[in-house]
Amino acid sequence: MNPSGNPWALLLAFILCLLQPITADARGLPHEIQQLLHPDDALWVADKKGALLFSQNPNIPQIPASTLKIPTALFALETLGSDYRFPTKIGLTQKKSLVLKGYGDPLFISEMIANHASTVATTLKKRKIDKVEDLVMDGSAFAPVSIPGRNPSFQPYDAVNGALCANFNTVNYRKKDDGTLFSAEPQTPLLAYIKKRIPAEAPQGRITLSVEESRLYAGHLFAWFLKKNGIDVKGKVKQGLMPSAKKLIWSQELLSPFTLEQAVKKLMTYSNNFMANQIFLASGAHQMGPPATLTKSRSAFEKWVHSKNITSTPPIAVEGSGLSCKNRITAQTMGAFLSLFHPWKHLLPIQGPAQFKTGTLTGVSARAGYIASPRGEYRFVIILNRPLADATELMQKLTGYLSRP
Repeated sequence: MNPSGNPWALLLAFILCLLQPITADARGLPHEIQQLLHPDDALWVADKKGALLFSQNPNIPQIPASTLKIPTALFALETLGSDYRFPTKIGLTQKKSLVLKGYGDPLFISEMIANHASTVATTLKKRKIDKVEDLVMDGSAFAPVSIPGRNPSFQPYDAVNGALCANFNTVNYRKKDDGTLFSAEPQTPLLAYIKKRIPAEAPQGRITLSVEESRLYAGHLFAWFLKKNGIDVKGKVKQGLMPSAKKLIWSQELLSPFTLEQAVKKLMTYSNNFMANQIFLASGAHQMGPPATLTKSRSAFEKWVHSKNITSTPPIAVEGSGLSCKNRITAQTMGAFLSLFHPWKHLLPIQGPAQFKTGTLTGVSARAGYIASPRGEYRFVIILNRPLADATELMQKLTGYLSRP
């Protein structure tokens, strides 16, 4: 029957068309790709100009896992600027107490703390000061935050977030045969403040710190490096707030040696959840004022996405690293972010002809990035949300198919 003469047949044909699998290329999905896809899997592939080659379920929201770090990084790079350096403010009170205020530096590590302490010691000596009273740590730039989906592991990428987080809120230690403890990192002393936290029966490894402990740990590390540079702390290392300018004899803002672009490179290389959420929180506070909170960062992120006008299905980012199973994004929207992220694609890990970010959670396997070929560059998104999901073979087949001469 020719449906063109029957309005009901036309309607039926239209509905059946809507129910067909979504593919954008006349050839449809290549057989070698299609046979690896389950019906609910999402795939989006386009060329450098944005012309769609083929896709499946590109407009169905999926859990992105760590591929969410791409829009998070783009949000931070455009909000803070690629050359942004996280500051740490130092102030000396009239009572000769030294105050440190952090702003969420994701790379506040021993080497940086040592350099900051050396700079401060040099300034104090010029003022004929060789000792200070208390060392006060101000972490008020971040409100207490609990990241949805964060695992309570001992790994640095699972550390709790805060404004003053030394060495990712973890301490790496070793034990000699006689039980003597020592630092597993030559650049980091194993302080008495930390030793008392390690149970005698504990094996060598890591311990993690709470936000409050981390602030004090950062202070004890800073005091240790100050002493190494000839400045003693007579009083206590404690928590407190930076006084107003009129109550300070001297103050200085010390900047991280790492630009945000360099920090993003590190978080992509190691898929560091802690770093991703530090920059997510800091970006939100930059837009909406301190203290940093997830609520502010979510709102700022949503406004930023809306300003880009790239999608009718905006992503849901309840945090910035991809840890939470409540995060959602469509493959097509991720593809739009890849177009915007292109100037920073060099920050992504390289594997053969592909530069991409992986994402893995229980029941989630994702890839998003760029594939080079003799015919030009392609952008791709793979998001599998199903039990035992593993995008490895699909990624290999897709790379092989697109990189053919």
